[in-house]
Amino acid sequence: GPGATFVRALGGDGSAATPYRIADVYGLQGLASSSLAGSRFVLAGDIDASASALWNNGAGFLSIGSLATPFTGRLDGQGHRISGLAINRPGSTYSGLFGYNAGYVGNLNLVGGSVAGGTYAGALVGYNAASGVVERVSSDTGVTGTGNVGALVGSNAGTLSESLATGSASGGLNGGGLAGTNTSTGTIRDSYATGSAQGSATAGGLVGFNEGSLQRVYATGNATSSVGA
Repeated sequence: GPGATFVRALGGDGSAATPYRIADVYGLQGLASSSLAGSRFVLAGDIDASASALWNNGAGFLSIGSLATPFTGRLDGQGHRISGLAINRPGSTYSGLFGYNAGYVGNLNLVGGSVAGGTYAGALVGYNAASGVVERVSSDTGVTGTGNVGALVGSNAGTLSESLATGSASGGLNGGGLAGTNTSTGTIRDSYATGSAQGSATAGGLVGFNEGSLQRVYATGNATSSVGA
């Protein structure tokens, strides 16, 4: 109808009662529309995102949410997987499936693919704001960036719980196997990381630089910092 937003979904109207049902990578990319920032979404099934590697002259998937228009909605993956997500934007701030999350992302698994960003780079979320919630997510995606690089979340200022990352994180100032940084408002609990982490200033198997709360967390990956090298 007049003024309607085009959403590639199997159904739903974006409300809490009937969220948009996202069924493919094109529908997933549609979440990046600023007009949808506060809507509700669920994954209708597993999504093969490998086609994204060819998008935008090789730059790949455009991260959902930015500093100007944060994602404030809700994505419930319902336990499904997103495989082969490709983001190749080495100069971009806020890179990941979600660039800047101030809403809710949960119950999904990222498999394969790769994320290359600038500052604030993570497979799932580049920057998880104070109001942002990430829970029950796993990823084995490798992430590279120039600062605040995490295998799952680049920088966490909100809540990250019941999640795990097995991919590697490298590049830039702070590198972490789960999150590059956990700020003073950030809480990470019941989560772990097994991938390697590398940073030029600080690096941690779980978190590169922590100022917040860590509860029931552990890491088994190697962390290497090149300070003084």
